[in-house]
Amino acid sequence: MRLEITPGQASDYQGFDLVMADKLATPIVLLVDRSYDVDSVRASMQARKVLPIIPMRKSREKRVGVDRSLYRLRNLVERSFNKLKNARRVAMRYDKTAETFLGFVDITSIRFNPLTRRQDTFVTERDAEIFHAKFTTVRLIATVVGLDSRNVACRLKAAGIQQFQANDVKFGPLYLVEDVRPFLDSHRSD
Repeated sequence: MRLEITPGQASDYQGFDLVMADKLATPIVLLVDRSYDVDSVRASMQARKVLPIIPMRKSREKRVGVDRSLYRLRNLVERSFNKLKNARRVAMRYDKTAETFLGFVDITSIRFNPLTRRQDTFVTERDAEIFHAKFTTVRLIATVVGLDSRNVACRLKAAGIQQFQANDVKFGPLYLVEDVRPFLDSHRSD
C-alpha cells in the first residue's frame, strides 16, 4: 500500500504520478473514480499494460466504455476510506506533520479488514513485544526517564541520536533501542 498527501485544493489525479512512480507490484487493473479520467493517466496505464477502469467525465469528448462489474469492486475501497475516517484522529487531522499523519493512517488501515467488514487486530502481543524490543518512541523514553516528551526529544537531538529511517524513508519519532540505550542509562542514574 502506498499513500501520499496532496494539497486539499488539488485534483486527485495530480497525486497519481507520486503513487505510481514507486516500485510496487504492477497492478492488473486500475480501479479509480472519474476524477482520474485524464488522457495522461489512461495512456500511462495502457503503456504499462494495466486495464484502466475509469468512468468518463461528462465533459469527455471521446467516449470510453467501462466494465461496470469490475467497477463495482471499488465499493471495497470506498468502505475502507469510510472506516479510516471513523478514526477521529484521521478525520480531524490532529497530527501536525505528514509523517505522523501517514503513520497513523497506516496503523488504522492495518486494523480494518474490508472483506470481513470488521475491525481486526493483526498485531499480536508477541508482535508488539518484538517491536518494542527493537524500537522505542519519545513518549516511551519520557515515561522511563521521568521527563517531558518535548524535553526528551530535544535531548535526543542534542545527543546526536537520529530517528530511525530505512531506505531514506523516515518513520517519524521512532528510535532504535540500541541507539537510545546509552541515553537511557545516563538519565536513569540522574
